[in-house]
Amino acid sequence: MEREIDFSHILNGDGGKLIKEYANLDPEELEKHVKHIAHQAWAISKYPCFRHYEFLYSALSHSLLYEQILAQTRAGNLFLDLGCGLGQDIRRLVQDGAPSANLIGLDSTEEFINLGFELFDDRSRLGCTFIVQDFFEDTPQLDNLVGRVKVINSSYFMHLFDWDTQLRVVSFPGEGGAHYWF
Repeated sequence: MEREIDFSHILNGDGGKLIKEYANLDPEELEKHVKHIAHQAWAISKYPCFRHYEFLYSALSHSLLYEQILAQTRAGNLFLDLGCGLGQDIRRLVQDGAPSANLIGLDSTEEFINLGFELFDDRSRLGCTFIVQDFFEDTPQLDNLVGRVKVINSSYFMHLFDWDTQLRVVSFPGEGGAHYWF
């Protein structure tokens, strides 16, 4: 990465708070730790969220539907995070009381999922499921979710595709009436 970006506003906001509280990270080590993860993620893929440290921000937790999403997961319903990347929305849900067994993250890049474990230091305690695959690839693991998922977060996923592909994505859950947050 080139020029350093001041991301103190993110570290002093919800993103930094989540890492400090959830990962129990020493505040003195926070900036160094986050920069290390951002540099590794940027080397894998040049997504702007890694360059500008926006991967720390949980857009889902600022949704007007967030309390309903939490209630759905607490009631035993499955939550699917498409394009979960480092999994910040999943960790926010867990921090706010969602049962991790009801959370599923899907990303085509396994390195991002592993960096999420490193960022949040929770490989041994996070009980959610991560699926590493292309969303458009039919597999038994993904087929098993059809009709079972009630909440789908696609906020870091949909913008990557044209309109016709987005329509294909929203037809995924099939019968069962999933709720969407874009």
